[in-house]
Amino acid sequence: MWFALTVAEVENGNDNDVHVVPSSPTQMPELDATVKRDLAGLGVAKVRLVEVSARKQTPTVTVQDTGGAGKTMHWITTDRVPHDDMLTLIKASEPIVMTTGNQSTSEALSAGKTIMYESIGMEQSKAFRQSLYAGAGVKPPDIESIAAVSRDYDQRGTRGPGQPEFKAAAAALQNMQQEDRMGAFSGRAPATKDLGRRIGGQHLRDFLMMTGLASELQRKEEQLRSDYRKADAYKGFVDHLLGLPAGEE
Repeated sequence: MWFALTVAEVENGNDNDVHVVPSSPTQMPELDATVKRDLAGLGVAKVRLVEVSARKQTPTVTVQDTGGAGKTMHWITTDRVPHDDMLTLIKASEPIVMTTGNQSTSEALSAGKTIMYESIGMEQSKAFRQSLYAGAGVKPPDIESIAAVSRDYDQRGTRGPGQPEFKAAAAALQNMQQEDRMGAFSGRAPATKDLGRRIGGQHLRDFLMMTGLASELQRKEEQLRSDYRKADAYKGFVDHLLGLPAGEE
């Protein structure tokens, strides 16, 4: 639901109906009074909840009134989307999308989308988010605004985000879109596969630099930069990476 509420902020002031299509095993929840009030204030009159499930022959549709006037938001939840269909959805979507994994992130980047990356609470996920946005040159306040939407996942027991956080995240995404941060970043890699490796490699390096392995890894990097013309330098660097201890914190 967090992305849908952020989209409502992005679309505030526009009259056209809005479709949000998350892939999730659970349907969007019923709207409580606070969410209805916030949506009404953003010019949303109705929310049409559509559940598409492989277990059912026909979609389940419910319509909820917010008490306000304006457009209809269609929240279409599907429990499973084949990969080819997901690629089609990404390419046909509006410029701003949400992702939670490195493969879908690299595919969205290759499609030229501005990404709201949702952390799932793991340290690797948070490090990936930081690497993604820092690599794209996103300003630190905008990174923090997007991270705040995932704060209840990142820090268990923390109060979940509310409309102020969704509004700030929407502004950050609009800044990124206007500055073409993601488009410029995706242009540095020729293909989705290469882009996924680039982001994944940077994310892994950032994670390692937060451990006790950092000083030796930095020394090896310096050695590789000094001896970049020697084939043995690359072999030595790879051997070092392969020899890292398993499960190092």
